[in-house]
Amino acid sequence: MRVAVIGDPHLGCSTYTDKRASDFSRQFNRAVEISIKSDVQAVFLLGDIFDSSAYRRNIDNFASSLSEVAKSFLSLKNHAIPIFAIAGNHEYGRGRGGGEIRILSDLGFLRFLDDSVTEFAGYEIAGISWKTSVESFRESIKKLGHPKANSILLMHQFCYGSAVVPQLIAEVNRKDLEGWPIVFTGHHHHYEDLGYVLSPGSLEVREAKELGTKGFVIYDTKTHSHEFIKLPSSRTVRYAKIDGQGRTAPDLEEEIGRWIKSNSSAGALLVVELSGRLSSGRSVDVNWNVLRSIAIQNGCLKLHFEGALEDQVRSAPEIRASVNINEFLRKRFGARGKTAAQYVDSFKEQGDDFGSSILTQIVEKIKKGPRK
Repeated sequence: MRVAVIGDPHLGCSTYTDKRASDFSRQFNRAVEISIKSDVQAVFLLGDIFDSSAYRRNIDNFASSLSEVAKSFLSLKNHAIPIFAIAGNHEYGRGRGGGEIRILSDLGFLRFLDDSVTEFAGYEIAGISWKTSVESFRESIKKLGHPKANSILLMHQFCYGSAVVPQLIAEVNRKDLEGWPIVFTGHHHHYEDLGYVLSPGSLEVREAKELGTKGFVIYDTKTHSHEFIKLPSSRTVRYAKIDGQGRTAPDLEEEIGRWIKSNSSAGALLVVELSGRLSSGRSVDVNWNVLRSIAIQNGCLKLHFEGALEDQVRSAPEIRASVNINEFLRKRFGARGKTAAQYVDSFKEQGDDFGSSILTQIVEKIKKGPRK
């Protein structure tokens, strides 16, 4: 049996900008089209099908995401190619588990394997949705029973031995999956064959830090061989770590500006991670809006900053010494800024006498009443 194994589509993802949601739909549609042309008999979706975390989930986003990939689901159904799916960590939130997947399951577009087993084409396909702890995962895999020679396991966990997943957060090891002849996992976002488990990776760059090869796997269960299908990215994504340590604000702004110009292209997404402490000036002295304008003028989709510069803590006298009172009054009072500055100067020169004079004028105007 030839199957398409797709990990982490993240449909509806709006990381950095809402305009990126179409990138993920486009990649999913490409993967389905290639799968059908490759004569697969089934499709495995390894969780995080929808990027519907708790702070984004609403029916409008779900409907919008679904409308962009509806033809792919219909095409698989018309070709009698079943979809077997599990839930990933992004399918949880607000007390709901796998809500979108359950809807598609109820409509007959896929089979939701939520810690359960089903039979297809002579194989037992088991699915364990994402678990918050390795203990919960072990309980679920124990409930599935002893695997058979024709068993296939779908899961969404970090595995030991990965080159991209820090061992500190790895959860599942070889012993946990002992006896399972074929195991696929999502969650890694990178293509990896660890020997005891295969990660197809993700279809699109969700965060700039995971730049690299994207795609999915077509697996032959009879020969236990697979082919990685590389998908070109929907758009150019550029990422840079820029350290402001020991730099002046103008120098840093100039460096970022040069990087933007040399990495810009039509529709590109530029992401800059900032760190360090400036030798002089503060983060507000860098004209971030001008830098964003440079990116837009060069045809980029967006320039996104993450991280932060560490500003030096200043004492109250230092803050007062650096304040340009006339500039502040001009920004605060606009056309009346000059008059406000004159009042401030008078207060400095005359002190309480000027204040008393102003108060007297106000009282006199009140006594006279409104002008007729």
